[in-house]
Amino acid sequence: MILYFLKFTLLLGVALCGYQLYFGKDKRFAFNRIYLLVTLAFSLFFPLVSLDAVFERAGEDWVDQSHNRMEGGSFGQIVEDATSRVEIAVVSGYTSSWVYVVYGLGFLFFIVRFIGNISRLFSRIRRAQHQISELYVLALSDEKTSPFSFGKYIVVNKAEYTEGCISQQVMEHEIAHVMYKHSIDRILMEVLLILLWFHPFVWMYKWLIECNHEYAADDYVLQRYDAHTYGYQLLAYLEGSHVPMPSSGINFKQIKNRIQMMKKLKTPNARYFPVLVLFLLFFALSAFTVQLIDKGDVASDRSSFVVLVDVGHGGRDTGATVASTGTAEKDLVLAIASAIRDESAGSTTKVVFTRSDDQEVTLSKRVSLVQDFGADLLISLHINSHDDTKNQGVELYVSEKNQTPELSRAYAMQVAKTFMPGDAGMAGIKSADFYVLREAGCPALLLNLGYMSNPSDLDYLQNPSNQQQIARNILDSVEQIALMKQ
Repeated sequence: MILYFLKFTLLLGVALCGYQLYFGKDKRFAFNRIYLLVTLAFSLFFPLVSLDAVFERAGEDWVDQSHNRMEGGSFGQIVEDATSRVEIAVVSGYTSSWVYVVYGLGFLFFIVRFIGNISRLFSRIRRAQHQISELYVLALSDEKTSPFSFGKYIVVNKAEYTEGCISQQVMEHEIAHVMYKHSIDRILMEVLLILLWFHPFVWMYKWLIECNHEYAADDYVLQRYDAHTYGYQLLAYLEGSHVPMPSSGINFKQIKNRIQMMKKLKTPNARYFPVLVLFLLFFALSAFTVQLIDKGDVASDRSSFVVLVDVGHGGRDTGATVASTGTAEKDLVLAIASAIRDESAGSTTKVVFTRSDDQEVTLSKRVSLVQDFGADLLISLHINSHDDTKNQGVELYVSEKNQTPELSRAYAMQVAKTFMPGDAGMAGIKSADFYVLREAGCPALLLNLGYMSNPSDLDYLQNPSNQQQIARNILDSVEQIALMKQ
């Protein structure tokens, strides 16, 4: 989800810059409206597309490998820069829960705000006296209000209208809003703001769309009336009554900009448009360049052995616990995973993790990370528990329904040699139909590091020095497995 919003922000930012540079003062208002709506839709949906492209550079092949995996707000991704070759692993579960709380509160506020605005708007229209014409429905309201329009309705104060205080220029302005169906754009932007209330670029788009609506309506009036006279009509409504959102009102705040736009006689030179198109195309492609690496390095990268360490449980799923102390399996395996991360620094084997803090990760998401990282082996870390406190020791599990059961067992035997020397290693490998072992798209094994119900095992696993030793044993096993693959 983070990668999606980065791409969305980049595309939207480029589109905004293009609009401000080339079209913001352009009087082709119909084109500007299309531009704003299309680029907004493009920025929303194009980041969901995966692109694979091959580039030629300096007589050498360069490969652009693009990968975009959306998994309901959490995913894994590796970004490798062509120059620094720095790998950044983005794993589900990194976002703290308070972020979701803040977003939820904002979402709730804006949806209540939207429903309230719509209710007040329709209530005012419903209470007004209606006069139906061919193009619109005139709603004569007893409430004090500046003229505004929404959908097919134009709402004005009844007393002002009957006394002739509302000029024909003002009525033509609201008729233009009805004809151009500007209410559709406003509703769409209000709905989008409910979902993306935190994004400043979305607020900017809303503002630009509303400005363009007013410019277009003003331009419609100026085709029939004098700009000088109409300008004074606008100034008369500068301090007009507030109109309910998301309607279009004559007293839109940017009256100064609107008057300046009326004075413009021509649009900017269209020869700059191809430059903008190329600009947008470049950044659109750049936004989806997840990996840009020399072809000579592709082979070496693919030959490196990737291990996905599945850190068991997390969040509300505590795993096995010790009632007397509150010690939880999820915390111990996370501590050991952290030790593995520390010990793997500088290793030729690439080690990645399903979680790095106390976050709950579903089984399906754990499995999907295998493909996200291109893992060659999945090792799932757990600690067992039993009613019989005498049960102790390390256990290894593989699934016969894994797509490579023989290789899973061979890798498990290598791990067993480290943790259970001699014949005990062979006997310690068991078969089980665990989901992560069965569905992983690579060889997979589950490593039970002992029994929390056994005091001796528990003391050993809680010791930081022993955790470092366990981490070294796992990495030593993985190094041997990587050699086996070669």
